[in-house]
Amino acid sequence: MAKMCKRQHASSMLPGGRKKDGSCKECEALNRATPEYKEIKRAYDATPEAKAAARMRRATSESKAWRRTYEATPERKAVHRAHNAAHPEHQMLTSARKRTKERGLPLPTITLKWIVEQLRTATHCPMPMCGGVKLERGKGKPQSNSPTLDQRDVGITYTPENTALVCFGCNSRKCDLSPAHLRWLADYASANSWTALDSEMRAV
Repeated sequence: MAKMCKRQHASSMLPGGRKKDGSCKECEALNRATPEYKEIKRAYDATPEAKAAARMRRATSESKAWRRTYEATPERKAVHRAHNAAHPEHQMLTSARKRTKERGLPLPTITLKWIVEQLRTATHCPMPMCGGVKLERGKGKPQSNSPTLDQRDVGITYTPENTALVCFGCNSRKCDLSPAHLRWLADYASANSWTALDSEMRAV
């Protein structure tokens, strides 16, 4: 049998059930319909505190809705693309911080100034896999010779000593492999006995 509230409503069948005073959701709806409750609410809504809270709620919801609409406009997207094209260091540092956070590493110690200097001085990829291609920014999407930040050792965060500017193609091939894994991969590519290398790698 369903439990009843003080007004004999089947409170157990209602969301939230009964309250401490014996009332239920249906009781609350009836109370809000009374002239006394409406008068109390009008008096409360007229207080400075209630007005400030209402303004804050409206401002927050309207601001979020406006920003979502604004950011989705073609004009705003064009502004973002133009800014990223003119200042690639901002996007590169933001991506580096995101990757270190996902891996549980300390925040990068490299700065925007350091990245700008690297973009200015590093004209070609230092890795031999691509033959030292010229580093050039892609339009909208990264291309194989786009400059990217590479961690020499993926177990260490982005520091000036542990970071190099390499092309997107080489960075994608290297992926998240550590120096030990890269050495194993090179040995595996030229080895005759995979079993011996596999046993050696498991010990790393």
